[in-house]
Amino acid sequence: GVLEEYVEGDLKTRTRQMHLFQRLVRWWAMKLTEQLAAKNASKIPKDIPILVLEDIESMREELLFALGELGFNGAIDAAGSIAEAKSYLDKKEYSFLLFDWQLPDGSGVKLLNEYQRGHAQKRIPALMCTSKDKVDNILEALRSGAHNYLIKPFTLEMLAEKMAYAWDVSMREKKQEDE
Repeated sequence: GVLEEYVEGDLKTRTRQMHLFQRLVRWWAMKLTEQLAAKNASKIPKDIPILVLEDIESMREELLFALGELGFNGAIDAAGSIAEAKSYLDKKEYSFLLFDWQLPDGSGVKLLNEYQRGHAQKRIPALMCTSKDKVDNILEALRSGAHNYLIKPFTLEMLAEKMAYAWDVSMREKKQEDE
């Protein structure tokens, strides 16, 4: 079998076989990760309107691409500043908010806090996506209306898990309020 061929083969053949095996394992792990990410994100309806607030254009594009990869096909708006986000929020209802913390014209946490307090009867599921990784920052974001916290850089699987958890927390809050 394969094991006998491996043992009997020369070093060059064994090295080539090992590289092929490693590539196969990496491919399999990538496929499994993609399936897990899709499964986690499947808890959230795919056609919901989402607002992404991120000032760095490449990160904003990465988030939009990731949302597409996770199957979201509703209206996804992307703002690069607090002012632009406020303009979107004034015109439209969103079902999910994905906010960065530090923006050139203010704080995403502050905007999230203001928005969630203004819409207390229907708090929107929100994920704070930032490079701030201190416990105090996480607690402040959660107190300000975020339902979960994602530290950059992140993987597709991490984004899906954090979004699904934020969605679940928000739905539980709404259910408790209705009882």
